[in-house]
Amino acid sequence: MRLLLVGLVSLLGFIVLTVIAMHSVRQQMIEDRVARIRYLAEVGRGVLQWQYQRFQNGEIDEARAKKEALDELRTLRYGNNEYFFVDDFDCVSILLPNIPEWEGRNFTDEVDSDGKQFVRMQRDTALRGGGTVYYKFPKEDSQISVNKAAYILPFMPWKWLLGTGVYLDDVDSEIRDILSHLLAGFFVVVAIAGGLVTLISRGMTKPLEQLTRVIRRLTERDYEVQIDGKERSDEIGDIARALEIFKQTGREFEALQLESRRKEIAVAEERAAWLEQQHESAVRLEQTSRLITVGEMATSLAHELNQPLATITNYCRGCVTLLEEGVADRQAVLEPMRKATAQAVRAAMIITRIRTYLRRSAPVLDAQDLGEIIGETVELTELAARRQGISILVNRPPSLARVMADRIMIQQLVLNLIRNSIDAMQAGISDEQQLTITSAQVGSFVETQVIDQGPGIAPEHWEKIFRPFFTTKPDGMGMGLNICRSIIEFHGGRLWISANSAGGAIFHFTLPCETAQP
Repeated sequence: MRLLLVGLVSLLGFIVLTVIAMHSVRQQMIEDRVARIRYLAEVGRGVLQWQYQRFQNGEIDEARAKKEALDELRTLRYGNNEYFFVDDFDCVSILLPNIPEWEGRNFTDEVDSDGKQFVRMQRDTALRGGGTVYYKFPKEDSQISVNKAAYILPFMPWKWLLGTGVYLDDVDSEIRDILSHLLAGFFVVVAIAGGLVTLISRGMTKPLEQLTRVIRRLTERDYEVQIDGKERSDEIGDIARALEIFKQTGREFEALQLESRRKEIAVAEERAAWLEQQHESAVRLEQTSRLITVGEMATSLAHELNQPLATITNYCRGCVTLLEEGVADRQAVLEPMRKATAQAVRAAMIITRIRTYLRRSAPVLDAQDLGEIIGETVELTELAARRQGISILVNRPPSLARVMADRIMIQQLVLNLIRNSIDAMQAGISDEQQLTITSAQVGSFVETQVIDQGPGIAPEHWEKIFRPFFTTKPDGMGMGLNICRSIIEFHGGRLWISANSAGGAIFHFTLPCETAQP
């Protein structure tokens, strides 16, 4: 009886460890499927990006770009007829190949059979940058909802979310098949062991203990464990051979998983290297633009510095003359020296502004006072504007929200827009011209408008002017506004142009408020 009890306990342990192993295998199978759909979701987003780039390059209009992207995604199938789907950020279905009659339907309040608002979950996951969502959804030509895992990615230019998923019922089916085979073998072993326990109890106890240890190590993914007894023709040998098969299968599965992870890492490293290269190019281009800007402003800056330096020289010469004639008292010399000191401070502040503008470090997004940045930039351009008969007016509410921005990059953006407006107004016919800069909070963003009174820009050029090397100036390089748009997109904002009803153009840009950051 005691030996029988030991045998039953050992077999019970075998069941528990098998269940644990099956659970581990199930999790690994699900993780493998999620890794695959994540890669496929990136492929799908690449289709959207390609069509969007064609639209950006002017090859096709936006409506056609969207249609061709959706048509291409609709035809893509893989695995067990799995598909891609697309919703917008308002939870309206745009592409649903398995149930096309649901396209155009708002799923904001839609729930699955477990009560989950799965479309909202997908939308929220996309807004956080993407991830996996688990829910229940019917298969094609079926009304029965089954477990599904979908990987969601956002496509911000069109405010879409793209996803693809796999149904998990096949995982459970495979696990049940494996488990049923293992249980079938287990019950066979139990039946044989029950009938022969008295005869072979001594020869079975030790092998069972060894096999139990082997199973435990297999559940810990130790596929180097040695399995003894495979040459035996009894039940112990059957179990040992079954465990050998399980070990080989686990080893192959782990090798496949390792290879998949290695490929993912390689792809991620290549993408990171490409992004770093693009970032370095953008930084070098921005630095070059700042140096060119300062070179173009050199005459104005020299004139601005010459005024305090000439004043200092005159005061110092006067003091020297008084001292040489021996008629100066302390008070007569002190006041001119104070004025000379004030002018020296003024010259130092001018130089400090230029040094700050030229200084470059890695972009850092932190809370910034946009009004202060605009004020500093206006100081750099005010002299050149006055010489052209242009006054600069800055309007902003006293409690304007702080924005998340890199100070130097936004100063470069504002400087480019102001100088473009000054260049445009040089051709104006009004004697008294005014450049107006206004800022106001709009939702979770701060919108700034740079309003000039120049000849304006033709509507057909509103998108072209942001492309590299496109310019309406005879001596322009066509890079300033392209750099401005790159800066704004880096900050997660928008840059666009509209017509000024009073004549001229209005450049708009938005930056996210500090309170809008997660």
